[in-house]
Amino acid sequence: MKRCLLLFLVFVFLGNTILCGEQPPDLDKIIVALEQTKKSIFDNESLFLRYDRLGCEDLLRSQFSGGDIPVKWELAWKKDKFYAKRTYCPTDAQKKDNSVIITEEPSVLILKNRKLLNWSKGFSKCDIEIFSGFVTLNLIKEWTIFEFLGYNVAEKILTTSGNDYQKTCEQTKDEPAFYFLSLPYLPETLREHQTDYHIKPTRDNIDNHLCWVIGRTSSDTIWIDDNFRIRKRLLYDQLYKNSIKYVINYRDHREIKPNIWIPLTLSIDIYANPFVEPEVNWGKVAKRWTIKISEFEINQVPDNLFDVTPDVGTLVQDFDKNERYRIVKKGSDPFAGPIAQGITANRYVVYRAIFITLGSFLILLYFWLKFRERRE
Repeated sequence: MKRCLLLFLVFVFLGNTILCGEQPPDLDKIIVALEQTKKSIFDNESLFLRYDRLGCEDLLRSQFSGGDIPVKWELAWKKDKFYAKRTYCPTDAQKKDNSVIITEEPSVLILKNRKLLNWSKGFSKCDIEIFSGFVTLNLIKEWTIFEFLGYNVAEKILTTSGNDYQKTCEQTKDEPAFYFLSLPYLPETLREHQTDYHIKPTRDNIDNHLCWVIGRTSSDTIWIDDNFRIRKRLLYDQLYKNSIKYVINYRDHREIKPNIWIPLTLSIDIYANPFVEPEVNWGKVAKRWTIKISEFEINQVPDNLFDVTPDVGTLVQDFDKNERYRIVKKGSDPFAGPIAQGITANRYVVYRAIFITLGSFLILLYFWLKFRERRE
């Protein structure tokens, strides 16, 4: 009798545990929470971000892996203007590598009035181009950290600068360089493919945080905690559906503003690329990046951050105006053009074309006259 009673109590206990166990959160609630977080970041007048990509840890030795240089970035936007500053911080070994030219002077990109200025201080060179087509890559690739955070900053940059985002996606869908336009960004992808995502009934432990696991076959897997903070994400390569692109661990979350939580540390395992790596390396981690965010400010960006004054002697090439000149006055604004600076643009390109054409004509004339002399 006692055994029957004991078995009955065990049965009741197990039944209650199963029936009253934790239930996965509703996917709609997760989507709404992610939408609120993105809105809190993107729907502001301005944003400033400073972060470092620390040294690259090589986990797979091959001719295509390793060699990433530590970098410091500053990024900002304010209304329709964007700013990106990149500074390489090579190691002693990288400085001695004569096969790669490394400048420790910063490169600065400024987007305003639908023009992109790209100033390389180390090479005393400054280009100005209309922000469209492949020129957009020069700026968007500087914002790769948002790709890792899961947000579509490319759409914000393109639409804010007057470019048609959907048209750009359609025109570049077969261009590998524009792979980021087809990434599964959050929360849009979750909402668009809601029926394709499934939540595991049990939770995983990620860095001592119990997380629900949300997955979509051959796309991505997301580990999210009870406060809807993403702790880990796995993404597949969009060109090779069965190949993992990278796995990101998000750590050290901080509340930078009420209800705005940002992971200050990102550990990124980058997998071997099947397009360039031998098959023996497929499915293996090639390298690991560590990203540290040191500053993340909202609505505190000064206007003068988007004013750039290259050093005297900098060569400016304005492809929009077809002008080429050197900065001769300290504090000059290359967006203003050479006339505003009291500089006559160097139109040597036109003169050189004229001289080449004239020289070619004279050479042909010489040989023609020689030919006639021989015939006579």
